[in-house]
Amino acid sequence: MTPTVATQSDPRFEYSKSFQRLVLAALIQKPGLLLAHQGVLKSHFFDDPLHEVLAEAILGFWVDWGVPPTLVSLQEMMRRGKQQVNLDLPVLDRLVESLYEPHPDLDFVAQEVLTFCRVVAIRQAGIKSIGHLQKRDVDAVVRLYEQAFVVGKYMRDGLGLVYLTDELGSRGNVGQITIPLCIESLDRHLQGGLAPKELGVVLGASGAGKSMALLHFARAAVMWGKKVVYYTLELSKELVYARFDSSFSGVPFQELEFSSGKISAVKKRLQRWYGSPLLVKEFATKEATVADIRAHLDMVEAELWKPDMIIVDYADLIAPLIQREQIWAEMTSVYEGLRGLAMSRNLAVWTASQVTRDAFDREVVRQQDVSSSIGKVQTADVVLAIANPADLRSKNRLRVAIAKVRRGQSGTLVDFTHDFARATFYVFNPEVK
Repeated sequence: MTPTVATQSDPRFEYSKSFQRLVLAALIQKPGLLLAHQGVLKSHFFDDPLHEVLAEAILGFWVDWGVPPTLVSLQEMMRRGKQQVNLDLPVLDRLVESLYEPHPDLDFVAQEVLTFCRVVAIRQAGIKSIGHLQKRDVDAVVRLYEQAFVVGKYMRDGLGLVYLTDELGSRGNVGQITIPLCIESLDRHLQGGLAPKELGVVLGASGAGKSMALLHFARAAVMWGKKVVYYTLELSKELVYARFDSSFSGVPFQELEFSSGKISAVKKRLQRWYGSPLLVKEFATKEATVADIRAHLDMVEAELWKPDMIIVDYADLIAPLIQREQIWAEMTSVYEGLRGLAMSRNLAVWTASQVTRDAFDREVVRQQDVSSSIGKVQTADVVLAIANPADLRSKNRLRVAIAKVRRGQSGTLVDFTHDFARATFYVFNPEVK
């Protein structure tokens, strides 16, 4: 079904009456839909007067309280406005109850409304741009269309892949303690791990293990009972999802297709213990900004849960909000944006960054080896620098320098063994003095 937008100034849905009722149910059960179309979706889009009154009540409640109304709240609002709908109370109550019942087509309904509202937003931008074009104000026209293109942007491919299950996760409170890395020697020197409102950066050469470290940190947080959103800007979400299969199950990456039974059993057991606390979201390289991540987190909180940690793999691939002449200034602004996100959302944020080419084979990587901008590490609260020289590489070992930590002492070196085939670190060796 492809909706069409009416030619009059106030468009209306051209769905059937039963489909429009499902749109109301989607507004209640998938509140991310309300966020995606806030300011575009209007109650007068519904051509049935009863549906229009219900939509007005739902949208008004969202504006006032930031959440969809509960069943009791919506029934009470409709009883107060009974004269507008001319229905017996039992019939009205039953209609409202039906909006809260599960329905298998709500994802499809949400996508249909997404298409409709995006068309409306672009059409409205075209109408508003006429006056600006007459004044030769091209920048104003560009801003209008940029705002229109953002409508529903993060609903086009859903929220992301919910690891362990497709069901909604539990909505526990966000913890206020540090989130361990489950690498004892690192946790000890970091006084427990990375804390909420902190930005951690992993430095390393290409192939040194930065993404594997981020994956391990995400897994450790899940095992610690935390909720994590993993943003990938380099690898596909499907590949990251498969790496998590290896990390949680212990099955080597190359053998995943032959071990579906074991993986399924492990994931079911983990789901019973932890719920569904891990979401994997893919953004295109150099197309997403920190503002895009912030907007996506709004939708995650509306439909799933409030995260404790986010992983950004990796920040060098985030687009700056403002284009600058100097690359170092753009990169610094990205990291400042991530730390601001950590502060404002009470999140622990981990990301990674490349080092310069001359640091690729160093036995110890330093802060000053960071590429493009030293402002990256100056902004961070914790900086871990991974070295993977040839002599360690042959032994499947990594050397990590705790290059910076605001809450502790920097300068310590830690050696540990990795297993990249299972996307994990599994043997911890004594510290290197």
